[in-house]
Amino acid sequence: MQREEWSLLEEGALVTGAVTTVADIPFVDAPIKFAMLTVKASRRLKEWWTKHGQQQLYDLEGMTPNDIQDRLPMFWAEDLKRFMRRKSRPVALFLDTYEALWEEGRTEATFFGRDEWVRELVAHLPEVLWVVAGREKLRWGELPDDWEDYLEQHLVGQLARSDIRRFLASCGIVEDEVQRSIVEGSAGVPFYLDLAADTYLEIKRSRREPVPEDFGGTQPKLLLISSQTSKPQTLAV
Repeated sequence: MQREEWSLLEEGALVTGAVTTVADIPFVDAPIKFAMLTVKASRRLKEWWTKHGQQQLYDLEGMTPNDIQDRLPMFWAEDLKRFMRRKSRPVALFLDTYEALWEEGRTEATFFGRDEWVRELVAHLPEVLWVVAGREKLRWGELPDDWEDYLEQHLVGQLARSDIRRFLASCGIVEDEVQRSIVEGSAGVPFYLDLAADTYLEIKRSRREPVPEDFGGTQPKLLLISSQTSKPQTLAV
């Protein structure tokens, strides 16, 4: 946590004391130390400690690390529910690039284990709107928990030509013929549109005016043009 995010704690010595306390003591003593900190804490922290934190932290002492890990979604869900009750606001949670959960070691035997914690969060927070974006459909309907009854899945098609041209214009690509070539070459796929915009800017930086032929043809050609116009970058540390 960043210091400016510690809205539950008072400024000054209490923040320093909290950091020092957590760093210097074994975990088994943490609940006692946190209880002592609440003497000087703000009203919101005292309320949280009395109603929830005290029992939760003491319960953690008898758990194994795996048990604690399994309960983290539940703890987070409870915190969010308290926020929703306090603020009386609806909440929507967005999970993008969902397929990244399976980037390393994808097997059928462990497939549903990778996002089990997500399903647990969803189950704890039925009042939240969950929006999951990815390259594949969710397979939760294959599980024996009636997930299919709660899923509404949509295949996202290509962008409309008017939206594509509006996006290109916002990137400084205003030449009608160049726009038309990009529209045809990208097939309305956002990834290739973004790539075409980068290619356009790279060509401009090379002191040459982009022409329709730089973007016409197939999508792989856009990748080839981009690789030819891009220059190696160095990061100095």
